[in-house]
Amino acid sequence: MEYEVEFYAGNKEYDYDIDAMTGAIRSMDQDCEFYVPAAGTAADVKAADAKAAVNGITKDQAVETALKHAGVSKADASYINVKPDYDDGMQQFDVEFHVGMTEYTYDIDANTGKIVDFDVDIDD
Repeated sequence: MEYEVEFYAGNKEYDYDIDAMTGAIRSMDQDCEFYVPAAGTAADVKAADAKAAVNGITKDQAVETALKHAGVSKADASYINVKPDYDDGMQQFDVEFHVGMTEYTYDIDANTGKIVDFDVDIDD
């Protein structure tokens, strides 16, 4: 049995699954809400995408950002998987890794290197 807690702060939605017996956090998720892509023509968007490909971050930098946020060293992480994605009008890297029984997933903005979304799931 667990409690599902959801709330908003600023432009972010927070979701928590909390063990009803122990109060331990089983999983947590944070999503950016209300993303509005920059206005412009299709040509403007294509030009911005081309610029991002040149000026954006690398896959390795996306992994480093996720590991640092999670407080995990690369040596302690297993099954590190990173792939490019395009979601909500922006280029992203989807980063996933495991530490013991805990799975971490991150969406990292490929242009800025900022964390767009992350999720931590603890397998029981």
